[in-house]
Amino acid sequence: MADTRSDTVGTAEEVRLALVLNGGVSLAVWMGGVTHELDLLRRASRGDPVESVDLKDRSSFLLWQRLTAEKGKRVLIDVIAGTSAGGLNGMLLAVSIGRGAGQADLRKTWREAAELDRLLATDASGSLMRGEVIEETLAKVVRDMGQDSGQAEPVTLFLTATALDGRPQTYADGYGGEFDVRDHRRIYRFQHDPQWLTYRRGPDRAWRIEKRPRTDFAGDIGDRNSALVQAARATAGFPVAFAPVHEFPMREYREQPKGIPTSCVMDGGVLTNEPFRPVLDAIGSRRMDGQVERILVYVAPSSGLVPQEKIGQTACHDILWTEAATNAMAYPRESNLRSSAEDLSNRLRTSVGDVQDRLFERLSGQGAGELADQLLYHASALIDEYRRGRAAAVIWDARQMMASSQRATSLVSLPQANPERVLDQCVSWLPPARAEPVDAVATPFHDHWRWGISPAERVIRLLMVALHDRVRACPQRQDRFRSTVGEISEQLRITLAVMDAVRADLCELAHAQDSDVGVADEVCRVFEEMKLPETLGAAVRTAARAYHEALRLLGDTRWDTPEELVSCCLAVEVLTDAFAPVSRVVEPLTPRFRFLRLGPDDLGPLFWKDQYADIGARKLYGLRLNHFGAFVNEAWRASDFTWGRLDAAHHLLRVLIEHSSSERRRWEKELHTAILAGEIDGEQMEANLDQLKGEDSVLLDDFIRTEEGTHALRKTTDSALRLVLSEPPVTERQGSTQRVLHRVRPALRAALDADHRPAGLAQKVLRFLLRRTRAQLHTRPMPTDLRQALRRDLAGVRRVGIGLAVLCAVLGAGVALAIALPLVR
Repeated sequence: MADTRSDTVGTAEEVRLALVLNGGVSLAVWMGGVTHELDLLRRASRGDPVESVDLKDRSSFLLWQRLTAEKGKRVLIDVIAGTSAGGLNGMLLAVSIGRGAGQADLRKTWREAAELDRLLATDASGSLMRGEVIEETLAKVVRDMGQDSGQAEPVTLFLTATALDGRPQTYADGYGGEFDVRDHRRIYRFQHDPQWLTYRRGPDRAWRIEKRPRTDFAGDIGDRNSALVQAARATAGFPVAFAPVHEFPMREYREQPKGIPTSCVMDGGVLTNEPFRPVLDAIGSRRMDGQVERILVYVAPSSGLVPQEKIGQTACHDILWTEAATNAMAYPRESNLRSSAEDLSNRLRTSVGDVQDRLFERLSGQGAGELADQLLYHASALIDEYRRGRAAAVIWDARQMMASSQRATSLVSLPQANPERVLDQCVSWLPPARAEPVDAVATPFHDHWRWGISPAERVIRLLMVALHDRVRACPQRQDRFRSTVGEISEQLRITLAVMDAVRADLCELAHAQDSDVGVADEVCRVFEEMKLPETLGAAVRTAARAYHEALRLLGDTRWDTPEELVSCCLAVEVLTDAFAPVSRVVEPLTPRFRFLRLGPDDLGPLFWKDQYADIGARKLYGLRLNHFGAFVNEAWRASDFTWGRLDAAHHLLRVLIEHSSSERRRWEKELHTAILAGEIDGEQMEANLDQLKGEDSVLLDDFIRTEEGTHALRKTTDSALRLVLSEPPVTERQGSTQRVLHRVRPALRAALDADHRPAGLAQKVLRFLLRRTRAQLHTRPMPTDLRQALRRDLAGVRRVGIGLAVLCAVLGAGVALAIALPLVR
């Protein structure tokens, strides 16, 4: 079967997945199952031999192989962005793809790395858990994954982190007043691409396109492995649970921000839990060969359905301070997700499949000659307006880039550029002025391209999308045009490399020009020095000739020459951008893509029963006990890993089988049966679901009644109290939190008693604080609200769960007392 499949790989339609993996502490185990199944599908679709996968996975592997062969699809994963738990799994998957090696045994990885007994700190190490356990496990997995086996594929990995030392960005208001805004966001980029293109100056001072392979996942270079592992540990450094790490080892891979010193970093999910933007920027630079369907997959360990909040039905004075604090900590992530979703929606609306595509399609149709002539005439009539708008847009964009090197960024509307003086000059990035009604557009170039970078990028992308659609309509001929699609795609990559080089050059200018003419002169200098009219002209000409030849082979004689074809594309450019906003004129277009959200949304055909219908995402142990549940028990981790595989299969079948729900259900039942045969039997999974129907308090009570649970709770409490009691080095930057803890620590130390059970120990600490407070009040009555809040916290110690819960309860009571004492005196 594998041999048969390998013969069809070359003719298959490519389904390219770009992954955005969300965070979630112990939900790393569920995500491990998701990435495990993604990797099986990827390798099955390209025809890997069944002997290359583990015995437990061979049944599902063969099913994926049969399905992709039947549907004529090959699945690739070429962009991955991960945050927190998603960053750990995303890194391991990217290494596997970038080396062409087999994926690590993620079952074993998470069985060992996520074991609570190993993770909990046993000394005053500054965190509740030992991040070095995660780091050592990841380092071993990366080392053991092997070298490039000859099947490595291009892949880009983005990992996010949050800097503790946010460098200020200075802004100036409209009247010259300056103020600072800190930026704590960090994004690191790792990439494998043997055909990576750059536009750079050579030793002979001549600018040229060069292929400079990126091999950041190479298994034989220790520093790169160290940077990968450190970045993965950093993005998963959940505050308090794990200690921050220093970003120095991955400084060369930092994508954002550039040019600032390194610092300590922690969990990327604090600020950027859904890094869509770098993924959307990266997918546009991928080479396409043949028919490609691009899908952006958002892997999120939640059902995606948000229940109506009931807190608004409670009187304000009855809302617990813990509820207010919890919501306050959740709102930044809500804002981040909302902003990411809005950005994603905007990208979908402004992707390349907009009015330009539709207009070019109309002009390309048979019998559109008269319409094309009319539009060409009107476009030539608008060329002067287009030149004015483009001149203003380029000057505006260049000012933005030049200003990035300034000490302060001005928050003022840049004056609308007056392009009249620029238009009188011979500018190498503007089309010629209108002489005759059709000359300007009908004669797009001879030896030099006079339209600039953005129009070149849009013309080439327009041709690539149009040819892709033509090939999709004639699947029997797609092999014949594979090289043509690849050639046009290569010219687009050259144009994007040129764009990056120009932006980098303008951003490095020491000062911004004051006048429009001065800015235009700087842009002209860059264009002439970099030989951009020649380079861009060659790229557009090559793409147009390739497209024109493909049309001729298809029997389409709509365009007599490649130049006439380019004239049509430029007519579309002028008609759509003559009066467009300046940002629209110069920004690259987003390539076409579809969006898929992959989460624990469904129970699947084997567990679709009434008693489980409302369990939703609570079927995962990783969501329980404040997202630390999967750390608690190995059996719980096995359950979450299995659900990760089952959920991935459920959603990936939506991609491979779109139009037949009955067929999809049949395949899902077969795949889920094969997955359970290699993981956990159905009876045990049902027993887990029965257990998970209860509340967290019931789940915790059942667990701590066992010997293992008692040991885990005792060790967790000891680690939490040890963290609170540890004395940090005295510094001048002692914050308010440390001052509060300094007041609380004596009471905590006095309350310690090793003979008490862990839960009783925490309760005793709180009772001691209560007595201590009453004594300090000198018998004055305690405020009713404070007394009730303390009693609720005391009663809630056993209910809130394991992990950080005990720590939060102790800290919460201590902080409440420290704040309340001065007030009631």
